Amino acid sequence: MAHSGKTRVAGAFALLLVLAPAGPTGAGVTVHAPEDVAERWIVATDESAVLTVGGQEWSLITDPADPSISTLGDGAFHPMSVQEVEAALRDLGAAGVRAEGRILILPYPRRDHLKSSCENGTIFLTPGIREVHPAHVHATVVHETGHLIQRRLLPEGSASWTEYRELRGLESDRYVETARHRDRPREIFAEDFRVLRGGPLARGPHENGDLPDPRGVPGLEAWLERVLTEGDAAAPPESFPNPFSTARGDEMEIRFRRAGPAGPGTADVFDVAGRRVRILTSTVMDGDGGRTFRWNGRDPAGIRTASGFYFVRWRENPGAGIARVQILH
Repeated sequence: MAHSGKTRVAGAFALLLVLAPAGPTGAGVTVHAPEDVAERWIVATDESAVLTVGGQEWSLITDPADPSISTLGDGAFHPMSVQEVEAALRDLGAAGVRAEGRILILPYPRRDHLKSSCENGTIFLTPGIREVHPAHVHATVVHETGHLIQRRLLPEGSASWTEYRELRGLESDRYVETARHRDRPREIFAEDFRVLRGGPLARGPHENGDLPDPRGVPGLEAWLERVLTEGDAAAPPESFPNPFSTARGDEMEIRFRRAGPAGPGTADVFDVAGRRVRILTSTVMDGDGGRTFRWNGRDPAGIRTASGFYFVRWRENPGAGIARVQILH
């Protein structure tokens, strides 16, 4: 280990991994190998080792026999493989993901943060007490990249974050940031991101088995694609009147404001359980290239649908967003 964290070395251990084609909005993640982390950010004395990044300090555990470390290990720390980290990021790049930040592959675990985490644009990858399986590396890298994406593109309080929570059904008091780890909305998003955008080695069961598989949530994949492409700037669909009462006998208008393909348009209406309850059609494109659909709140047989929330997706242009509407009787 280096005895000065102030020394900076050439980028022999730093790999710039571009996750999207270079351009005005192109971005990348810089990966720092354990040797580079030790040289740049770790200060060691005979009594301690401290990691200092971005003004924050963490005490490191350098002895595998420390009481904080499980005795089930093999007596050594095993940093995650640079090659597997790189491969996980390449899979994200192939999926069209853009991310900004850096990854520090730690040679030693942090005393008060034994798990990998994302802090202020930096991902810290904790070493294992045995050789780290490639699948675990991929899953961790993609999950933590999900945190980078969430904090940059849909921070708490943004319109996109509110839309995500509604779409995912995270509106009850159960899903708050002070809940157990698996019920925290940010962790749920990171897991959704891993399942929907990670490569084959990164995928696996969602941490929260009480929630529907993200691949089966109506509109979620299209919504994520829109956010990854447009961020929080994309104009969301508009619905009027919303809430809508079928007692008046009129229709609700659902307008998607993003331009889409010419020709007849089709929109699917789903209930909160993911069941499609109606298919809407529109033959006239709006002047700005968007599309307006009309719904009377009834199913194909003319029977009024149950009161509650429904989600409307423009089939030919899923990137236009998901309209959330409410039916009242």
